[in-house]
Amino acid sequence: MPTASDLAKFFTDGWSQGARAPFPFIVIIFVTWAAAKAFYSQASKVANDRRELAVEEMRAAEEERDKYKTLLSSEQQATGSRRPNIPKIHSAQWGVGGDDYRPVEILLQGYLNGSTPELRASVPFFGDPYKREHKHLVVQFSKSGTAAVETRTFREGDLIRLND
Repeated sequence: MPTASDLAKFFTDGWSQGARAPFPFIVIIFVTWAAAKAFYSQASKVANDRRELAVEEMRAAEEERDKYKTLLSSEQQATGSRRPNIPKIHSAQWGVGGDDYRPVEILLQGYLNGSTPELRASVPFFGDPYKREHKHLVVQFSKSGTAAVETRTFREGDLIRLND
């Protein structure tokens, strides 16, 4: 196995004199290059897939929001106003913790203003942004007629009750 000084001497003296590079050295360089290229290619593909998934989820959330805005609007026109005692949602996040949350305040406010009988912190209501992981809903809200902001956390599957 050539030492570092042998390789340095080869590249300074031998290469200029037409010497051939040792075969194992060239193979090591090629294998290292190929492995690095494969790794970064895969990492780039994963990043692109995650980006596309996030965009897809945001579009789905926007469609849900628009659907419930339409329902809310038609209900408000029929009844003439909002249902009483509906809390104002300041922030609602659905996720697994840390930085892994998806904002769902508009969606939650739409569910509360609409006629959703039993609203649960669950995948059918808020989607599944983090598959195979237990999620929770963190809600900051103020009750009707008050300025105090409360925070409640609901585990996946819990019934969402903000007026208790």
